[in-house]
Amino acid sequence: KLSNIAVGEGTYEWTHADEAVRFAEANDIRLHGHTLFWHYSIPGFIREMEGDTARIGQIFDQIVDDYIGRYKGKVAGWDIVNEVVNDQSDSMRETFWYRNLGPGYIARAFRRAHAADPDAILFYNEYKIARDSLKFSRVLKVLDELQADDVPIHGVGFQMHVEYDVPSLDQVRNVFRELVKRDLVIHVSELDIAVNPRDTLRFTVMTDSLLQRQRERIEQLTQIYIEEVPEDLRYGITMWGVSDKYSWYRTYLRYLDWPLLFDSHYRPKPAYDGLLEAARAGAPRKSGAS
Repeated sequence: KLSNIAVGEGTYEWTHADEAVRFAEANDIRLHGHTLFWHYSIPGFIREMEGDTARIGQIFDQIVDDYIGRYKGKVAGWDIVNEVVNDQSDSMRETFWYRNLGPGYIARAFRRAHAADPDAILFYNEYKIARDSLKFSRVLKVLDELQADDVPIHGVGFQMHVEYDVPSLDQVRNVFRELVKRDLVIHVSELDIAVNPRDTLRFTVMTDSLLQRQRERIEQLTQIYIEEVPEDLRYGITMWGVSDKYSWYRTYLRYLDWPLLFDSHYRPKPAYDGLLEAARAGAPRKSGAS
């Protein structure tokens, strides 16, 4: 993220990002870039430029060129913009970039990124689009406007921070169908499955029953992804973390939950097997297979 790397105008701390690139290359792992422009991740030296549109525009373009250009051919896809629509609203989030560069900053970022690496798959990443119909309606308008203007947006990251019973499977299915209509690559980009509703501690112990509900949920979500998204539009499913011990629920939101595939001791949970079995069941069969 920008605030972790951009330490001054034209000055970057690339160490950890470069390590990730080297690891991916050494182990033949596809690498995804998250995220270029996010309202929570703006370095202080950039915030101090508030109101200086010309200078901010120069910095904006330089960030795209430097980031995407440095890893051209090494990063398969990028979340170019992240979380740009307000919750429960038909309005755009008035971020630093929006205030200083106007709504056109989104198209500008995609076009600049595509010029820097024409082979990279470029995504708009967003949360709560299955459970917030008003927000999703606005997201679709953004996508339609970008596509109508021939902006090189290739895909959507569907974050999918969900609970074991919310949103409904029909809501999830509808999101996939609307994005497929627009011929966009779909990335389930930040999947985790909580058992407690946000800000409500319904359960204080992860029971066998809850483990099975979590497994059923991830199987269902994976199955729907495979059913609704054509193979050529599937970018993949990314879990938002590895161990429950370090999930963002505990480290960022600061409340108890067990949303990931591995427990606090890095032991696979039933959801781990559920995800694998659902993915294998939906994988295309090889020629001649029985």
